[in-house]
Amino acid sequence: MEDKLNNKIKNQHVLDNIAESIYDGLVAIDIDFNIMYVNKRFADIYDKDPSEFIGKKCTDVIGFDHCYKSCPHRNIINNQEDFSEHNLHCQKHKSGPFCVSASPIIDKEGNTIGVLELYRNMKQLGMYIGSLEETNAALMIEKERLHTILDDISDGYYTATPDGVITSVNEKLLKIVNKTAQDLIGYKCADVLCSDECDEDCPLVWAVKNKTNVINAHQRMIIGKEMTPYEKSIMVNKNAKGKVESVIGVVSKVSETVALRKSAENAFEYHNIISKSDNMKEILELVEESAPTDAPILIKGETGTGKELIAKAIQKLSHRKSQPFVKINCSALTESLLESELFGHVKGAFTGAVLNYAGKFKKADKGTIFLDEVENMSPALQSKLLRVLEEQEFEPVGSNRLEKVNVRIIAASNQNLLELIEKGVFRSDLYYRLNVIKIIIPPLRERIGDLSVLIDFRLNYLRQKYNKDITAISTRGMNVLKQYHWPGNIRQLFGALEYAFLRAKSERIERKDLPEEIFIGNESFIKDASTPEAVSKKEIERLLKLYPKNRRRIAFELGVSRTTLWRKMQEYNIVH
Repeated sequence: MEDKLNNKIKNQHVLDNIAESIYDGLVAIDIDFNIMYVNKRFADIYDKDPSEFIGKKCTDVIGFDHCYKSCPHRNIINNQEDFSEHNLHCQKHKSGPFCVSASPIIDKEGNTIGVLELYRNMKQLGMYIGSLEETNAALMIEKERLHTILDDISDGYYTATPDGVITSVNEKLLKIVNKTAQDLIGYKCADVLCSDECDEDCPLVWAVKNKTNVINAHQRMIIGKEMTPYEKSIMVNKNAKGKVESVIGVVSKVSETVALRKSAENAFEYHNIISKSDNMKEILELVEESAPTDAPILIKGETGTGKELIAKAIQKLSHRKSQPFVKINCSALTESLLESELFGHVKGAFTGAVLNYAGKFKKADKGTIFLDEVENMSPALQSKLLRVLEEQEFEPVGSNRLEKVNVRIIAASNQNLLELIEKGVFRSDLYYRLNVIKIIIPPLRERIGDLSVLIDFRLNYLRQKYNKDITAISTRGMNVLKQYHWPGNIRQLFGALEYAFLRAKSERIERKDLPEEIFIGNESFIKDASTPEAVSKKEIERLLKLYPKNRRRIAFELGVSRTTLWRKMQEYNIVH
């Protein structure tokens, strides 16, 4: 008996905690309208203690609007129906308005034994709604102000969904394309703002796919029967998760691109070494410090990073600058030929040696010799090179007469010489003798900040070489170059630029002008499925009869872009 009483007290305590934790005011009334329970939240409405309500008639102490108009309790008790109403005020206390809801309390037998009412103060909710309305009004004003500003700018602009459906335009754009807003809004930009890039290299598609902006893409827009040059920029709007929700397109007249020139302002040229990066500045400081000495130098760096340029800079800054600079690639010749080329030979030393030959070391006397890819020397040649380093002397092939020289040795390698030493391929004593001063040149992928200045430097050279006025590279073209890993480093970059320079049809290099190797794994670079030459006048005219208002379908049937279709129609003088 005592256990049952304790459990009942415990359960009552749990129920009291639940009721007190409810945010709303709570009242329990029996079928005779006597108040059985109120929580503190409800008592606070009247600034009273909950105990002051217990046992009293609800009509005497509650006094809400619905109590006097049409008390819902009788209907709830008799019919077990719920009640709910908002915007009610308390006549006993100036507060509210309130939202009131009531439900029957039913026992195990299904009989109604009372009513449970919830009271929620609507004032805070109203303040929140009012605040939202004020914020929304401010946003609408700001939206109108933004549209006014955009209508006043000199460029045409439009907004669109990520798949290119236009949602708004400004007046300038309508003037540019000579169309109305009804002609553009709700349609795909590729259908109503056609250009020569839409099917082959759409900047909007590229921007959405890569989640990045495209600035000043050169395009020729089809306006009426003319192809007019314009620059189009696409800005992507991303949500907090990085998903593109919309895009903004800006169409402007073609202007001279000076981006490369601006980026080159902080660059420096140092004996044909072009850079603006801090790590290259440190390297060139080391070049200046080491050049006046005769200490051997080892230059490390991947193929195409400019090791020979560094060696030449050292020579030009040294006291040997007026003396010979002799270079040789140690991987270009066989062992016997390399030995003869380096150290010379006497007449009759081997078959074909009909004359004495001084060799590279003798030619470099009082000057500098540059040994590129020195790791390709055989152990025997490494031994002879070590002797030159230590004694400044050697024996020509086929002779036992010593030749004396005064030469500075600069070696270069694109391999890890310490690993070659462990493999027994390269002599450790030669390595430590060469490695008095070590200069490490970073690969191009680690100095991407230098791309713009290297490109500007190379374009200057190509303009003079080919007498062709190309001054820059497009934003998307530059983005592609920045994303590429450049295994061939600067040598590969200069080759790619020359290829693109010769292909370019406008005053700047476009993304499509770059060599195919740069686009490996890039699916956004698409060309026409068939050649324009295969498109006949008769076939175009046949499809125009079938699809008189659907240029996209005609281009699809022909397997070409709509721009190619437009060009062929101009070529065949087809008016439609």
